[in-house]
Amino acid sequence: MVLMRCIKSGIAACLVVALCLCAGCIFDSSLNQTTVNKTQVNVGIAPVNGAGPYVIYSFEDAAAAVQREYESQFNTSHKDLRFYYVRGENVDASGLAERWTFGIREGENASMLVYDPSGMVRIPWTGDGLPSGEIATGHILSPAKIIALSYSGNLTADGPFVLEISEGEYTLSAPPGSVPREFIFNATTGELIATHD
Repeated sequence: MVLMRCIKSGIAACLVVALCLCAGCIFDSSLNQTTVNKTQVNVGIAPVNGAGPYVIYSFEDAAAAVQREYESQFNTSHKDLRFYYVRGENVDASGLAERWTFGIREGENASMLVYDPSGMVRIPWTGDGLPSGEIATGHILSPAKIIALSYSGNLTADGPFVLEISEGEYTLSAPPGSVPREFIFNATTGELIATHD
């Protein structure tokens, strides 16, 4: 008899719980609901690409922008910044680059001024120092001309290239797999000095 009473009590308790659960489904529960965003979200690791759209600059435009931003950021008036090293990254076949780096001297110190779509950043340079020869920006060939000299005739490459200027020479590095992989030119005459595979 005691066993029957326990079984009946257990069944009654289960029925009460089941009715409570069903009541939540039957009655209007929209009064307590919050709006749910049903947009699917791709979970996992996703690459973050830079500060915005892909923007490329000519050497001349980047040099002028660096001059303006340097004067503005450091509240100084340099007639012309003197460059001792220049590097263009992700350079296309027309000589436009996604990022330009300019090595300058500030008294006894050296800095790299990096210009890209997010603007200019000054990085103090404590490396081996900058090359000693100043780059005469008004007297060197354009990056587009150097690339055209490199890939004239039956040589072809689409880029992206890395372009460096120092000590009166352009060094153009082609993408991996290109032959030749590197060209070195006189920056003012365009004379080919060397190639490297």
